[in-house]
Amino acid sequence: MLSLSVWRENKSAGEIAGQFNISFGAIWQHLGILRRAKVVRVEKKLAPFALFFEPQSRANLRDLRIARKRPPTIKGDSEFKCSYSMPNNIDVRAFSSKRDYERVVDYFLNADDQFLAGMGVRRNKLPPRKAWVDRIAADLELDDREKQSFFVAWLYNGEAVGHSNINSIKFGHQAHMHLHIWKPELRRSGLGVEFLTKSIDIYFARFLLSKLICEPWSQNAAPNRCLGKAGFRFVRCYTTIPSPINIELQANRYELTAEMWKNHLASIRKRSR
Repeated sequence: MLSLSVWRENKSAGEIAGQFNISFGAIWQHLGILRRAKVVRVEKKLAPFALFFEPQSRANLRDLRIARKRPPTIKGDSEFKCSYSMPNNIDVRAFSSKRDYERVVDYFLNADDQFLAGMGVRRNKLPPRKAWVDRIAADLELDDREKQSFFVAWLYNGEAVGHSNINSIKFGHQAHMHLHIWKPELRRSGLGVEFLTKSIDIYFARFLLSKLICEPWSQNAAPNRCLGKAGFRFVRCYTTIPSPINIELQANRYELTAEMWKNHLASIRKRSR
């Protein structure tokens, strides 16, 4: 407004310059006030995101990006929580010593040929005991993201009576699952479903899986029945060799996604109320 009055009153060049200096100075002062007011308003709006405006913002941002990309390292059962509780006399725990793996190998080596044949296993395909134990125990001390296999023991009244394991693990994605009850008198008792339910809960929680896969022999009724009760969905039957100790056979492929598992647990809780 001052500059317009200067031109109407035909002031001299010096006076015009003076008027412009006053005008620009006042405008700049007002702009400064407005700018500070705007910053205050913006800071109030962004208060929940104060992390990004602190002096250590670069380090904070770097840590935040790492946290988003890499889930926390999980080394033992005590460091993660599962959502399924079990009866007091049965429990599932992660393998913690080489002796645990020796029991698995002995379960196969000491079984009779008829029992092995019922699983589609041939004795001449079983590796030597020491080499087999050393191979499956190799992942025990590895970080979970590096494991290719992971075993849990099934305990009944404090005694190990079976196991489950996953292999071909792709951390954060999927894994293949296996299940075995060692004690003949406990088979067809309903305990397998309880053990399997807790095992599945551990696998999803510990390895952040989106899917579990299990492929038992189509003629082996026990695991097929157990998988259906544990929430798995039958996908197809096809010819394959499931593992190095198996013969070629007709396998039933079952899959369980994280979303399916969540719904299955919800239905269990609903029935138990």
